[in-house]
Amino acid sequence: MKNKWKSTIAVALSAVLSVAATGITASAETSNTELSVVTFDYATKTENTAILDVDALHQKNQKKISDLKLSEETINEAYNPVSASSEISPLLGGDSPDSIIGTDDQVQVNPNQFPYCAVLALRLGRDTNGDGVSDTWYLGTGYLEGHDTMATAGHNFWTGSDWINECRVYVRQNSSTYGNTYYYPASWICSTAYTSNSSDSYNYDWCVVTLQNNLGGSNGWFGKGTSSGSLVDKYAYIAGYPAATASKVGKQYVASGYITYSDDYRIGYPIDTEGGNSGSPVYDSDYISWGIHTSGGTTSNYGVRFTSALYEILQNNYLEGLERWT
Repeated sequence: MKNKWKSTIAVALSAVLSVAATGITASAETSNTELSVVTFDYATKTENTAILDVDALHQKNQKKISDLKLSEETINEAYNPVSASSEISPLLGGDSPDSIIGTDDQVQVNPNQFPYCAVLALRLGRDTNGDGVSDTWYLGTGYLEGHDTMATAGHNFWTGSDWINECRVYVRQNSSTYGNTYYYPASWICSTAYTSNSSDSYNYDWCVVTLQNNLGGSNGWFGKGTSSGSLVDKYAYIAGYPAATASKVGKQYVASGYITYSDDYRIGYPIDTEGGNSGSPVYDSDYISWGIHTSGGTTSNYGVRFTSALYEILQNNYLEGLERWT
């Protein structure tokens, strides 16, 4: 199955990627329209660093939207495959010192209902002794942005010195026990500003993953939005899999509040999260995601917002998945 997906993202973006020159400083966007990125093939464990031409990718996406006779507004909407109720089922969890601001306001939700079925639980394995086998496991969150597109935090996949060895993706996870049914990535793309551990790497703590399976077809996906203006005062929700409190492990929780900080790359909010929530969607009442939760603090938690570059990468993945699965 994995061999079928060799170099998925590199092929999809080949028209707008150019190989990075030797000695290039992979720190941030090289200009307003270029971004240094690294693609990783999960099957072959190989990577490729290149410069992404954001304008060219935008034009490529617009042409494909036109060729497929689609509306950009429509494809940016959330997709609910079953029109299920989005009503949450309250069940308060215990307090945790990790990113809980004041009283813990997280409530447990039913992952069989939309949009929570589009939020994915991740088990991330590292090989710490070099034998090729994952011996240390971490928990995280991702969420669907198309048929086979998952958005998540960059630090879920990049350890600071190398890539994770294994990623297991769980759908509708609702137990402290993680079962034997899980899915794998095909490939992913990150900014080299993050993988090079640059001084502003927190601005680029995102990862766009192509999955091996059409998980969105039966679980739906979030819409996506980008804006050059401030997102302050937008009411937002964060749904994911907190892991800092033992009683919450393997179960999905949601919390909400107003975005109180916004700059070109990041958003801040006093919305409760915990370790394990990294990679959760920051979304509005229309299930439009505006960013990815990445970090916690004592008075505010933070995420990366959808810049034009990240938006176009997600759009490209969405369109490639649409062609692949329909």
